[in-house]
Order: sequence, then structure tokens, then C-alpha cells
Amino acid sequence: MMVPLPALRSTKKRIGKKTILRSAIEAEAYGKSNDFFNAILLSLQLNLRAMISWFISNQYNVAMVNELQFKDTKI
Repeated sequence: MMVPLPALRSTKKRIGKKTILRSAIEAEAYGKSNDFFNAILLSLQLNLRAMISWFISNQYNVAMVNELQFKDTKI
């Protein structure tokens, strides 16, 4: 079940945990419910599980996958 996500309003180009947390805090400040943050977390969890499922179906070993981080190489 996919949960539709409200648009994230943030000045950063990358979306990471800090950006999501800041957007959720901004949403709370503007009177949106806590469902906004829960929907984002659920979507991230589902995407991670779907990726793990894809790896397993293509015979990759994912025994130790707990988290994914995408970092820009131009730091």
C-alpha cells in the first residue's frame, strides 16, 4: 500500500533524514497533523524493503542492510 506524500517544502536539494525532520517540524508549526511525518517514514520503510526484495530476487546478498545513505561526491 503506497501512501501519497504531501510535497516537502525545503531549501535543500537533497532529501535526507534531517531535511525530512525539518519539513515535519515545519508541518507541525503550520498546523498539519503528525500523519505527515508518519507517511514519510512509512514511504521510506517501504522503499527500503522493496529495494531489499529486488536485491534478493536478483540473487544479491543483503544480510546486513540496515540503512541506505546517498551522498554527493562533491563534498
